Amino acid sequence: MEYDYQEIIDKCKELGIYSNIPVFDFRGKSYAGEFLNLFNFYQENIVRHYKYGIKPGIFVFGDNDTLNAWAAKISETYVISFNKGTVFRLEELFRYNTTILDSEGLESYQEVEVHTDYKFQDLMHQFCMSFTFYHELGHLIQKSDVLKLGLNEGLDKHINFDFQRHVLEYDADLFSAMNLGAHIYQYFENWHKRKTSNDLECLISILSAAIFVRILSSPSMDMPFYTNENSHPHSIIRILSIIHAIIDYNIKLLERKENGITIDEVRVVKMTLEAAEILAKNLLGNFQFKNFVLMLQENEEKISEYTGELREQTARMGNSAYNRWNEMANRIN
Repeated sequence: MEYDYQEIIDKCKELGIYSNIPVFDFRGKSYAGEFLNLFNFYQENIVRHYKYGIKPGIFVFGDNDTLNAWAAKISETYVISFNKGTVFRLEELFRYNTTILDSEGLESYQEVEVHTDYKFQDLMHQFCMSFTFYHELGHLIQKSDVLKLGLNEGLDKHINFDFQRHVLEYDADLFSAMNLGAHIYQYFENWHKRKTSNDLECLISILSAAIFVRILSSPSMDMPFYTNENSHPHSIIRILSIIHAIIDYNIKLLERKENGITIDEVRVVKMTLEAAEILAKNLLGNFQFKNFVLMLQENEEKISEYTGELREQTARMGNSAYNRWNEMANRIN
């Protein structure tokens, strides 16, 4: 279905957010067709999720060059906005990077790519865009008090620490990871030509590595490890939680399907970290992956403890997007 972007612009003016957070009008630009397709896709996705009680909802692009997105509830309207910089940056990292698998150590992914309908660079781009969308959608579904002020994907180091804010971000990450895990298996089942355990493990690991790179590009990776600070949990906590959630989803799904396909969690995590190290070196340039590994080793116990606290609070959260996703999935299954 096609939607009218002018109606979205008019709605933003009505809500009073057009000038405060400038809306990007892509019409008339050389890349207008691409942005229109994205707009229609994500606007339709919001409508499809009205079952979560987020009607009316709109999707809009923000006129800002940074890699960022936000979600808000304004005058009873649910809003998701992607900065135009998010589109351009993720295209630069993945979609237009035709040699992304040419690096030493990624040869096995080249062999698997032969059996797929889409280039991995395109899948990685779509996966990172979808991660951002589902994370913001999770915030809409939570319907928290903070949503009225807006929840921003960018790290804010200047707000007073609020553990519940960390829980909201962690919950939105899990909600996004569940959707991404489902998308990986749907792709494998419907469009990937060779149905083997190895191919599924490669799909999960290379796409999870793309999310890894997406989050590694955030400012908090340059910060010392922390727990009770800032607006978001530290990137290392977010990355590990997302990867494990994607893998766990597929393990449980395969247990139900009993189709002979299995995946090994330890092996897939190892594959993801190895692929992420290569991608980060090539795509992010100045990022030192060894610093990530060192931070993980030095803070392993703290990471585990704080993640456990976040998980425990999420389980008790009344309007957890992750819990509501599981409820919906259980009804279908």
